[in-house]
Amino acid sequence: MYHVFHQSRAKVEWAKKHIRDLHALIYDATAQPHFYSLSVREDNLHVAIQKGAFAEQVALFIGDALHNLRSSLDILFCEVVNLCGGKDDRWTHFPICDTREKVCVRLNKTLKERQITVGVRDFVSDTIKPYKAGNFSLWALHQLNMMDKHQLLIPTIDAVCFLNVSLRNEKDEIIRHPIIFADESCDIPLARQNGRQFKLENQGTVQVVVAFNLGTPYAGERVLVSLKAITEEVSRTIEAFEPLFAGAHSASLAGTPCRETR
Repeated sequence: MYHVFHQSRAKVEWAKKHIRDLHALIYDATAQPHFYSLSVREDNLHVAIQKGAFAEQVALFIGDALHNLRSSLDILFCEVVNLCGGKDDRWTHFPICDTREKVCVRLNKTLKERQITVGVRDFVSDTIKPYKAGNFSLWALHQLNMMDKHQLLIPTIDAVCFLNVSLRNEKDEIIRHPIIFADESCDIPLARQNGRQFKLENQGTVQVVVAFNLGTPYAGERVLVSLKAITEEVSRTIEAFEPLFAGAHSASLAGTPCRETR
């Protein structure tokens, strides 16, 4: 049985795998031995955070996810062209622009070349609305993917939360620090009433807040939340096209190649 847009959905699933791997990386920062370290220096708890390598790893996962999501839409549009009786070429891609007017220019050119139908053109421009004011998530995907082609999308590490750190003093007492926040390497003074000559008993666990950097569409927003929103919108877009091509000989909006524009 033929399943329309199977390849597009496969690309989305592959993007989800990269996002799951990214989730594991961010929420298992404790497993990154070079990301952070804790030590006692005289009367201070010294927190050392090395963001560079960790942030670069995150950026690589972000780029992989974005590429597969954008590719999913391009594959979708190529299949739409073929289902409309046209023929895709190396320049065929899902139109995403800054404004509706620019999207319409792209679609009318595709229509003039007899790759899509009037119905498909109107559906994309009026229902999908792949421009900034119409569908921000798709527009942001396009922008981020283009940025990643020129440089890694290095995120910001907004906060590092250390949980359940404990120390042992000279009296063999355990001193617990349930929560410690830091965004850079620093020294945290240890309260003298808890004793002296501390030793690190347990480094605890780490939680990291990772956000998109300034100059990106989701500046300041959490990376995982933003990628989830983009993924959901790409999936909805694929699903929206399915009723138009429900059967091999559907008499829906797909129709036959158009011979004229309107």
